[in-house]
Amino acid sequence: MSDTERDVAVFLDMVDEDRELLNRGLVLEGLRISRALGGELRALRRSGDEPPVEEVAERAATLLEAEGRPRLVILADTDRGRELAPFLAHRAGTQAVVGVTDILVGQAGGSSEARPCIGITYVKPVCGGQLEQELNYREGSLELVTMARSALISEAERGLPPGDSVGKVAEVCSPGTKPGGRRKARVAVIAPDFRTVDIVHARRLVAAGVGAQDAEVFRQIHELAKLLEASLGATRPMVDDGILPKERMIGRTGKSVTPELYLALGLSGSPHHVAGFQGAGRVLAVNMDQRAPIFGFADAGWVADLRDVLPHLIDLITQHRNAGEPGSERHEST
Repeated sequence: MSDTERDVAVFLDMVDEDRELLNRGLVLEGLRISRALGGELRALRRSGDEPPVEEVAERAATLLEAEGRPRLVILADTDRGRELAPFLAHRAGTQAVVGVTDILVGQAGGSSEARPCIGITYVKPVCGGQLEQELNYREGSLELVTMARSALISEAERGLPPGDSVGKVAEVCSPGTKPGGRRKARVAVIAPDFRTVDIVHARRLVAAGVGAQDAEVFRQIHELAKLLEASLGATRPMVDDGILPKERMIGRTGKSVTPELYLALGLSGSPHHVAGFQGAGRVLAVNMDQRAPIFGFADAGWVADLRDVLPHLIDLITQHRNAGEPGSERHEST
């Protein structure tokens, strides 16, 4: 076994607010696995020039081989990740496993084909999420998987143990750069911030319901949470659909929270959910249905479409911040 066959490579997407948590989760997951294997963490970062996916796969494979073939490559299970994974797998002469929810290190495959070194088992849901399947690669194969969004967000929220650090420098190589023009940088593991702390301890919470499942609406909710320095919470349907991890669920079978500000967006206010925020200070709600039960628990509410409300909220808070007034204080006084 070569020195690099214990390494783990993660494929980061272009850095923006939407992908910040997923990239952080990829780095932390890669770090956890590479340490368990006794190898190093490497990273590839997608460039912003958006070349054809076949070209991205070719460049990425070339960069991976130039540093020595790693044991495992992890991508986020997004539209981009699922598009790139089969091309990269074909170029590397392997197969991709998509939608992995857990990676178990030290688990043997149970057959003569299992790796004689440290085993890795990949867990993915099957039968509509009712069952889980465990998969192992043949010895000597490059292992390439896409990891579920909810699993990466959970990893990002856990962060590093107190006093821990990334350690070695990992190379960040952009497949969009020309050969010989590769850039090097540190992969910085960002400490958990107000959006990723345990929701039980959050001072402000933005809770998303089924009315927030639209991709653009969810992006704006992330932006609003950042402006308000709020953590993200979820209803059961958002968790069941894999949009947010179970650690974000508020309600009887989730977590009970007591934030100073609770912003309920696109959620109806079922008894199951309401039971989880009874101790909240001020509750603000937005829902298209004027008969939604959530309004009975809110200090203030708006019967409106989130597509209309969120851009205005974001603009107002941004304007006040630019004028030197804290956006969160302005919002709470509304």
